[in-house]
Amino acid sequence: MFYHTILRSATHCFEILGAPIGTPELCVEYIQKKIAEARQRLHLFPQLCETQVALSLLRMCGSFCKMAHLARTTPPSTDILECFMQFDRDSLHCLETSALIALSPSAVKQAQLSMSFGGLGLRSTAMHAPAAYIATVSHASSLEPNFINSSQVHLDMAVSTFNNLVPPSESISTADVLDSKPKQRLLSQKQALVLLYRSHRQLLKPD
Repeated sequence: MFYHTILRSATHCFEILGAPIGTPELCVEYIQKKIAEARQRLHLFPQLCETQVALSLLRMCGSFCKMAHLARTTPPSTDILECFMQFDRDSLHCLETSALIALSPSAVKQAQLSMSFGGLGLRSTAMHAPAAYIATVSHASSLEPNFINSSQVHLDMAVSTFNNLVPPSESISTADVLDSKPKQRLLSQKQALVLLYRSHRQLLKPD
């Protein structure tokens, strides 16, 4: 049935186009490996002795963008989000080391805002992962209708996680996203507004 040169996986666990396919344990292990590789590069930025250059490199090719593809293609389970949170901590530590500063909780929130919202553009992979996955699955469903049959549980989980991060007025449903097929940018903007509000509220909180 299969041509003899086609590789087949007996365990149903493999990588394709830079994304892990298989058991939750495989996905976690794969992402942890990628984070370890990214961490090695993050250690190099502070050695530049040029804070602005280090920040630009961190923002443009060392933080969220390094994990964006995995966030879009990997179901955002609790274990996966924990991996992404570790990567966020690594990115923030790189910022602190490069700029010789210690970030307060409010400064962390502002740093993780996009530049259009007055932040440093070091977007949180853990926070935006559900939005990224929702956008990917909803658009893929239009290309292959049967795709949603195997992804329904994961999409429901991503929608639930997203709704926990935004106010009830901004909540979504699985049926809504399959119908409207929202872009990640629009979903992430809703989350950014919540982060902006929390950042300002924390700054204005009396001592």
